[in-house]
Amino acid sequence: DSDGTLSDSELRSMLRSAAQRAARTQAKPVKTGSDPSPKAMEAKLRDEIGLVVEKDIAYRKDTGQPTNRLDIIHPKRKVYERAPLFVYIHGGGNTGGSKNAIYNKGDLIIQELTGQGIAIASIDYRLLGKDEDVGFHQLFQDCKDALRFLAQNSDRFQIDPHRMITWGTSAGGSKALLCALTKSDFLPGEVMGENCDHTVIGAISFFGATTYMVP
Repeated sequence: DSDGTLSDSELRSMLRSAAQRAARTQAKPVKTGSDPSPKAMEAKLRDEIGLVVEKDIAYRKDTGQPTNRLDIIHPKRKVYERAPLFVYIHGGGNTGGSKNAIYNKGDLIIQELTGQGIAIASIDYRLLGKDEDVGFHQLFQDCKDALRFLAQNSDRFQIDPHRMITWGTSAGGSKALLCALTKSDFLPGEVMGENCDHTVIGAISFFGATTYMVP
């Protein structure tokens, strides 16, 4: 009642309202094993909203792991002369995960962005403990190489290399931040050159580590 104190009756009323709201919005239970695979979800998105997807584009030569690939999801409708680009970087503790996660974890985001004329890239990168001696910096380097590759091929993909936003969860959140907060030539890798300049205008990091420094 706006008197600055939560009384017992107000608390009970609030809890009743919350319970009723939850009952109205609760989703039907999903049977174990019934979640669609990323491949099935991608096919569903292609069929239902007419997405055009280019799969498994190599952005640098394999370096002991077949993971230096990315997908491009083109806008559903043309709004911009060159589409802004939303870059998804998967999580997985630097030891697992895949670019394909976006298809069943971000399907609503895909529909919203592509409907607004925005392109999406989902990238894979090398992982730790996969029969190749790599360090954290090489995983980050892969992500920078992927962005440089996208800038280098901006004409091919009809994207604006200076209107990128990176998004990631956990290990991907760390990489989303690093890609946004560093210059184009940071962590030089296989993909370099003047035509690799790009600008990340924003980053979304869900529970990404912000330091890898160990005392």
